[in-house]
Parts: sequence; structure tokens; C-alpha cells
Amino acid sequence: MSDSFDISQITPGQIVRGRVAYIGERDVFVECGFKSEVSVPLAEFDQKPNIGDEVEIAIIGEFAQGIVGSKAKADRKQKLAELKEKFNTGEPVKGTIVKALFAEQIIGDSRIKVLKGFLVDLGTGLKGFLPASQVELGKIKVDPLTYVNKEFKFKIINKKEGQFILSRRALLQEELERKKKEFFANVKVGDEVTGVVKKITQKYIVLDVEGVNAVLSIADLSWKKIDDINSVVHLGDTITVKVLAVNEEKGFIRVGRKQIEKDPFVEFQNTHKEGDLVSGKVIAVRDRYAVIELADGVKGVLLANDYSWSTKVRSLKTEIKVGEIVKGKIINFDTEKRLVRIGIKQLLPDPWENIEKRYKRGQIIRGRVNTITDRAIFVSIMEGVEGVVPRDEVSWNEEEPNLRKMFSKGQMVEALIVKINKERRLLYLSIKRLEGNPWQRFKEMNPKGSVVEGVVSEVRDDRIVVDLGSGVTGYFLASNASMERGIVLSEKFKVGDPVKAVVVRVVPEEKIVELSIKAYEKKLIDEAKKDFVVSEPTEVKKGTIADLLKLKGINVVSSTPKGEKKEAKRGRKKSSE
Repeated sequence: MSDSFDISQITPGQIVRGRVAYIGERDVFVECGFKSEVSVPLAEFDQKPNIGDEVEIAIIGEFAQGIVGSKAKADRKQKLAELKEKFNTGEPVKGTIVKALFAEQIIGDSRIKVLKGFLVDLGTGLKGFLPASQVELGKIKVDPLTYVNKEFKFKIINKKEGQFILSRRALLQEELERKKKEFFANVKVGDEVTGVVKKITQKYIVLDVEGVNAVLSIADLSWKKIDDINSVVHLGDTITVKVLAVNEEKGFIRVGRKQIEKDPFVEFQNTHKEGDLVSGKVIAVRDRYAVIELADGVKGVLLANDYSWSTKVRSLKTEIKVGEIVKGKIINFDTEKRLVRIGIKQLLPDPWENIEKRYKRGQIIRGRVNTITDRAIFVSIMEGVEGVVPRDEVSWNEEEPNLRKMFSKGQMVEALIVKINKERRLLYLSIKRLEGNPWQRFKEMNPKGSVVEGVVSEVRDDRIVVDLGSGVTGYFLASNASMERGIVLSEKFKVGDPVKAVVVRVVPEEKIVELSIKAYEKKLIDEAKKDFVVSEPTEVKKGTIADLLKLKGINVVSSTPKGEKKEAKRGRKKSSE
């Protein structure tokens, strides 16, 4: 044994390699080069070795009965080194969950068991702790005891003295990210994919498609109207969908189920055309429109303007109800909004189609007042034909008549057609033109220079307003009030005074009649001159023209003699000196 090792140079626990020399009933004897074989308990071998097998053992020491070794301690030491290495490199390790660990928690008057984690056998007697939060990607949804006695791969995320902290979730997450990356590298819009329903809300469904979230909007679930989403899909259902959008940055795709089915709107378009008669059930009503279900997945819209030719519909809610069956004609297809516009009034002829044959400009019509505003009255003439009388076409005399006092809803009126506007579907009417313009008639009967009579109706600072009868008023300015100078209108004229004046000008369109008393007085003077020269008696001829006018009852100028005027003037001059 000259080449044998000295056992005294071996540190307890040191691992040595040897060969099985003999197998006893309870021990295995291993030749390691010492002066005698090393005995190792047979129970420490996973299976009975064969003579000549090489094994590694840990030297315990030399005792009276010989040198004693341990395969279990060698295995443990090697396993520990392996686990430390894999902790540093991030490589996964295998282990078997051997026990679920619970802790009691008091909530109110109750004691409940809360899962804290699992005890994992890593081999050779080494144990690891798996926290409950590190078991799955989400919450544990099964009985924790179903994990016991099952082998899994784990990642060591921390190590404490005598114990390793493990995570199965970390490996699952890494695998998921790998699958996601592979999925997004291959998926494209238009692909059909299969997923499992994992979440259902009132607005959308979430599917798991190869580890990627696929969002399915309720609107993209079916072409038909869905009242109860839970009657169509359930958690765990496997469904095939079409990819509508890919968002790799946020890690999800948007999908649709109805897109892999035939589009009922397109089918409806292919079998119908504008002008076709259709019917459907009212499923929603608003003030300005109603939604009609024409077929499964096909909606029609009825606008308030398409309800009636004659009735001004303020709210469709007063005309139709949800659940009613209505008929109408297709007006057009809105492909973008996927709506079929229908009209009920289109079932009848459009009264405006040949409106020029029925009504002419200048024609007198009768109609019933149906709307009164501050600025106009609206008159229903026939089914679907309405006319408007603006406020300034009601009366020649009143510039701003109170229409609400003059007319009442339902009242029958006559009016003259002034204009036909097919674009606005409106006849423009006039009531005052039935009588003709009184200012025009006045002009025709009283041309410029005529003498007219009237009554003062208003006295202003700069003019006098005269009522000339038949709804016509005129005026004369202060400069045309008299041949006398310096008169004050309010002193010379009073409301109710009769006056005569000459017509200066008439503008019917602007309701202007300008008068002049001064011109009338001058006209009388011219006539008096003729009388003074030709036909007046001798005693009158010896007087003045003013005397003649005074005899006629007209005071044109001051009656003070010229001599007295001069004396008065001198007196004023002296007093001023």
C-alpha cells in the first residue's frame, strides 16, 4: 500500500472518486486509494450499484471500524453547487412540489386559510420555496393541492441561507414573450385566428390567441343586433375570428367575428334598389329620426323630413312608436354608415314635382294659417304645399304689424302668389297686394302739382304729417309750411286741423308723399294776380294783392304797412344804441 493516500490529509467532507469493490448487506465498499476501502450506506444509492462502478463520495472520517463516506453528502454538495450556478446564469431547475403552505388569517369573526406558497423538493434533500404569486401568470384558479407531487421547471429568483426562492411564473412569462414575438412576426390583417374567451364585458370580449390578447368589440361580434352578450359567447369558448388591426407596441390585436360571415348589408344592396318598397320594425325613435330593422343586420333610417309631404314633424316620437311595422321606399344606400335611408312620404306623389302647372305668379290662393311667428305667417295651401306671408307683405299702412293679434291658427286667408321657390319648397305670398298699393293709386290720381286736402295727424319739430285718406299719409317740412317767415309749426298747426297743399313728389315703393302749403299759397297768389288785373271791382283794384288774398281768407304776409315797419325798425335801432 505504498502508493495509497494518507487519510489524515483528507478534509472531512472532501469529495473523492472511487470504484465499487464489494457490496455488503447494508454497505457498499469503495476503493478510493486509501489503505482500506471506504464504507458507504447502501441506502444512499438511488439504485443498487454494480461492482466496478465509479462513484463520487464525501469522506466523513476514519473510525475504529474503518473509513466512513457518504454518497448523499457528495450528491448534496454537488447539487448545491449546481443550483448556485443556475441562479447566476438564470437557467431553469427541476423540482417537485411536495407541500402546500397555508397561514391562518382572521377576517372579522372568521378564520380563513390563505395560501402562502409551496415547498419544492430540488433533490438531495435541498428545498425551495415557491410563493403563491409566482405559480401562474395570473391568479391560481384551481385547488392548490392539485399542484402537490407534480414536477415543474422553476427559475431561482433569490437564495437565502439554506433555501432557494423559486418562480414558475418567470419561466411562463419568458415563454409567453417568446410566443408573442413569434406571433407578431407572422400575423397580419385579414388572417383568421382561433382564440379562447377569457373575459366578457358589455362592450368587448378578450380572447387568448397564442398568448396574445385579442380584443373583440361587441359591434364586431355579429351583424345581428345582440341584446344579451352572454347568450352568444361564454368563458372558455373557442372561436375563430379575423384580424382587423395589429398593435405590436401595446401587445394586442383587434379582431372581428362577423367579418368571416356574409355581410347582410351587401346582400341587401345586391337584392334591392332605390325606389323599392320595403317594410321593417321600428327599433328606436328620436325627435329627428327613427331606426328601422329591415332584416337581420340591416338597419334603415327614417328622417323626420321624409315622414310626410304636408305635416311639419317636430318630433317623430309623436308619430311612430318602437315595435311598429312601417312601410317606405328606399331613397338611397349609405355604404359608409351601413344604413338604408327610407321615406314614407315617398309612397305618395311629390306635390312640388309639377308645381308650376298648378300655381302661377300673381295667382290668388286661399289657405289655412298653421304657424304664426313674429316675422311671418305660414299658410297650408294643399297637402304638401305651404306658403309664407312675410310681415311686410301683410299691410300697406302698418310697417310692423302684430301678426299674433291679427291672425289666429286655423284662420282662412286669401293671398297673392309673389314667388315660387322650388328649392325651399315654399310659395311666397302677399296679402296687402290683393288691394294694390294705395300710394301708387294716390300717385295716379294726384300727379305732381295737384292740390290735395287732408287732416293734420302728427306735429313734429321739423315737419307736419297729414292723413290724406285711404291709408295714405303725406308730410310737409317746416320750409314748405307757409310763405310766412319764422313760423313755429307747433303754434301754427294742431292735430285735426284741415290743410290744403300741393303735391311735390310721390314715391310709392317708399310710401312717400311730399307736400307743400307754401306752393299752394304761391299758386293762389298767381291766380289772384290775374283776378287783380282782369276781373276784380274798381275799389278792389285800388288795393294790394295782399288785400285781395285777405278777402279770400288767406293771410300770406304780415299786414303791417311799410311805413309802420320802418318806424318800428328805427325804434329797435335807437333802443339798441
